[in-house]
Parts: sequence; structure tokens; C-alpha cells
Amino acid sequence: MELKSMKLTAKQAKTMDSPSAVSPSKPKYPWGLSISLEKEALDKLGIEISDFDVGEIVSIAAKARITRITISDGTDYQERSMNIQIEKMALNQGESKEDLDWDTPKDDADRILKKRRLVD
Repeated sequence: MELKSMKLTAKQAKTMDSPSAVSPSKPKYPWGLSISLEKEALDKLGIEISDFDVGEIVSIAAKARITRITISDGTDYQERSMNIQIEKMALNQGESKEDLDWDTPKDDADRILKKRRLVD
């Protein structure tokens, strides 16, 4: 599965409201693409939060269920949305195997993935 950048374009970001009254910066990503993991979820995932740093890249794998699909037609527009409930997930430090450089030799890629615990 190819990963797609969800980052807002400059034009999209300009039209978005600021996420809070105290934050003058515009959002980089659309509302709804942020995941908050509380203590119970962190415990289920076996995550020790002190092992992570703000700004660190992580990989997420998940199985989710579509819980709602909405299509709304206006006179000169159409809005579409989909609600997705994550039911199972895993989180690993570092990049996923999809993020590895295609020029990385197979032995090196396997070693990197084993270190990141992405393959057996």
C-alpha cells in the first residue's frame, strides 16, 4: 500500500481556522488525522512513553472499520466524509518497511527491519 502525504497545501492551510485561539499558526494537516493515545491504549500496545521523543517518526499499522459514510450535495458543491474506527493497531519506532529506500540492498534492509522489529 502506497503512503500518501496528507499535508495541506498552502492554499488549503490558509482557508483553515487556527486550531486554538492561542495558536497563531495554521494547521499542517486536516482536522481528524491526529490520534491521541491515553494510558489504557499505551498499556495495551506495550508502549513506554519515555522511549519516545516529540518530533520522532513512528510507524502505525492498523485495522479499522468504516462506521459512517456521508455524501451531501449543495447547489454548487459536494461534501464527502468517512468515519473510521481503529479496532486493532500496532506502533513501532522508526520508519515502516514501505519507507525504506528501494536502492537499499536486501540484506541491509532485512537487518534494518529486524532491528526495528518489523519482520521476524
